[in-house]
Amino acid sequence: MNIAFLSQHLLLGLFLTRFVSSSASNATSSECPAPNPFGTDWEGNLPKYYIVMSTTTGEFFADLQEGAKLQAAGLPNGGVDIIVSDAKGNDTVQAELISQALSDSDTMGILTVDGSNTTMCAAIQSAIEAEIPVVSFDFIGDACVPDSHILASQFDTEIASLVLEQAFQDLGTNLTVGYVNDLHYNPLIRRNEVWEKYKTRYGWKEVFFVSNAANISSAEALQDAIERAIYASAPARIDFIYSPWDYLSQNTLVALNATKSSNYSDSNATAAWDGTEPNTISVYGADINTADIKSIANKGSEWRATAGASPDAIGALLIRLVALAAANETSEITREETTGQVKIPSTLITQVFLRDQDISNMSELEAAKPELVLPDLMQACWICSPFRSCQNPEEEGPSSSGSVHHHTGTAITVTMVSLLLASITAWYC
Repeated sequence: MNIAFLSQHLLLGLFLTRFVSSSASNATSSECPAPNPFGTDWEGNLPKYYIVMSTTTGEFFADLQEGAKLQAAGLPNGGVDIIVSDAKGNDTVQAELISQALSDSDTMGILTVDGSNTTMCAAIQSAIEAEIPVVSFDFIGDACVPDSHILASQFDTEIASLVLEQAFQDLGTNLTVGYVNDLHYNPLIRRNEVWEKYKTRYGWKEVFFVSNAANISSAEALQDAIERAIYASAPARIDFIYSPWDYLSQNTLVALNATKSSNYSDSNATAAWDGTEPNTISVYGADINTADIKSIANKGSEWRATAGASPDAIGALLIRLVALAAANETSEITREETTGQVKIPSTLITQVFLRDQDISNMSELEAAKPELVLPDLMQACWICSPFRSCQNPEEEGPSSSGSVHHHTGTAITVTMVSLLLASITAWYC
């Protein structure tokens, strides 16, 4: 008898039994019945949640979508389908996409990402009048329907304060700084407000501002704009650049690497440059994902610190908000008193921490900093979270694999069980 072989399969069987019992039950045990509309079987197609986004550019938004889809699969009765639409930065188009979602009879909830109340309120009001809950993430302006229209955002002032305070701790006062931002987006507007305060507080002199950065035609064009700004600031020696979104931070790093090359072609921009490689310029950014971790931890990287929450955990939390609203359990939603919004807390991540802990991906970072996965926020016993068992709400934090990316749902689990049974049958035969 092959004891090692049998032991491996028995251990796998025990793990799958636990996971299947958690996922297949879908949080509808008699101790915690799912409320309506989740308490009855769907007729026909699965219901749909539409995610109507202003932009999908960048890994942050890709990860947010992934987390949303995984959380949607953890809702009762087989979950809900997620439909993503992209307005390409056009608020008017985003409002039209909401209206299109309302024309789908299977729509049971809408999540908007970015956008403003100046163009979107009519469509959002129509949705709420049709008893379709709307949650808006990073929305500019007040709620379109008080109490019913749920607003959520990262704690953007905290994100900026954590990072800029770290810059002060690292580098001090009376510095020469550069800035890359786009003030057309609500989170970047809020981070800018903190930036202005810190510049004054610590005597940081801003010598360039690459504005409208998110709407520059391509990543390459953005990199070129940052590169030109660095050279044009000569003879000033820049101490650090603040780029408060990881898409901007990543492209700032590329631009800095380009300035180390001797073949920069713009003679006007380089006329005042003293010939010294600007490789001592630090970068302070925002947001976190695996690509960011690699960029920060890489040998020679100038990116010193960032802050935020796990983007897929944010996506999962936003879907839980839509589900709670659909179930009329808004009393379970905790909102900030001053703004009435759901605020998503942030965590500081420094280059020193990532290197000291030898962290190279989000799974490892979530294991080291479990608060990144927002385990306590907007939970209900009838919702299976990607980060904790739906049968045991007290069991929270990252899974044994450390990340939401490794939870793929009941369908894959059933396939694994089938493979397990087949392999055991083959062994006995």
